[in-house]
Amino acid sequence: MTLSSCLRASRAWLLLSLALLPFASPAGAPAQPAEFRGNYEVLRNDVPEGTATLTLERRGDGSWDLRTLTTGTQGLAGLAGVAITEESILEWRDGRPELVSYRYDQRAAWKSKQRSMLRHGDSILCNSDGHEAALAFEPGVVDRHAVMLAIAADLASGSGTLSYRVADKGRLETHTYRNAGIERTASPAGNYETIRVERVRETPGRTTTSWLAPELGYMPVRVVQREPDGDSVEMRLRSVPRR
Repeated sequence: MTLSSCLRASRAWLLLSLALLPFASPAGAPAQPAEFRGNYEVLRNDVPEGTATLTLERRGDGSWDLRTLTTGTQGLAGLAGVAITEESILEWRDGRPELVSYRYDQRAAWKSKQRSMLRHGDSILCNSDGHEAALAFEPGVVDRHAVMLAIAADLASGSGTLSYRVADKGRLETHTYRNAGIERTASPAGNYETIRVERVRETPGRTTTSWLAPELGYMPVRVVQREPDGDSVEMRLRSVPRR
């Protein structure tokens, strides 16, 4: 395998790790989410390559700490020693999460990457590997790590509009998703009735699909990202430890 193909495959694996995010309380429950922890397996082209753990905890000041730890254990990701820590601090406003701060730390054999964002008054201060930028803050904006928490909140409340303002890489973008219906989904943790959610992109190419279980507070049971060249990266729920 060439260096360029290794990098491309690793990027797909890393991008999918961003889709592994927690979800809010079921319909009829309070607008605030519930604390939880979930463990996942990561596969590339149906071959196991790593694990991921996500947690959502309420902090003493009333904000929420969303954290995802992703580790390469086998294959290319294991060989490269891939380790990702991603953390979002969020406030809950009007039934949705809102950005307070964000950090991303990626470690691999050939590359390290750090990014951060901090809300400061009416601005979002961004730092990407030492390159600084400032964005105008917008109410309800989230980072790319927490966007699926916003989706879960809308699914729980019955909202039909799944469109969000997302701060990422020094710019604000609009991310749109669609509810593709109810499906029965299998995972190592069991079989669940899920809502299938698909990312809507303006141009064809990469696809990202998530299967979210209402009975698990809209946590993802399965996430699949497919690349234009046919490569796929998948996350499947392995266990949900009881708190």
